[in-house]
Amino acid sequence: MSGDPISHTTGFALPVDIHHIFPRAWCRKKKVSDQKCNSIVNKAPLTSPTNRKLGGNAPSEYLDRLVRDGAITSSRLEDVLKSHWIEPHILRTDAFDVFLRDRAIQLLEAIEAAMGRPVQGRSSEEVISEFGGPLVCGESMDRLAGPSESVD
Repeated sequence: MSGDPISHTTGFALPVDIHHIFPRAWCRKKKVSDQKCNSIVNKAPLTSPTNRKLGGNAPSEYLDRLVRDGAITSSRLEDVLKSHWIEPHILRTDAFDVFLRDRAIQLLEAIEAAMGRPVQGRSSEEVISEFGGPLVCGESMDRLAGPSESVD
């Protein structure tokens, strides 16, 4: 919520868990499959107070609320999201499938960079069926989500 790094010491005072980026309640309302909703691609580490603040709202709503309530500045929020391989302008559109594919691509690119070798199967029929296209470099979904918007 504040954009402050989670350390071992704050982790004891503020329990950290892995929570949904697009909340379960939102996914159910939009008829997103449980498999996609509960995918690790749709999760990120958050403290419990931050998770409660997000509630079951759409990302566009909870992002605006965090900035409006003064919990974090817009530019710091964008930096935090990007540090988790989340494109803020995609998240603000509430376009779940675009978000899921874009983040999966970014996570796989980070995994490849860390391993120093390619991840196999990124263009398999199963991947294309589940994600609507291959999860390969250069296939970022930015172009489908439109230009980035700034929030005051």
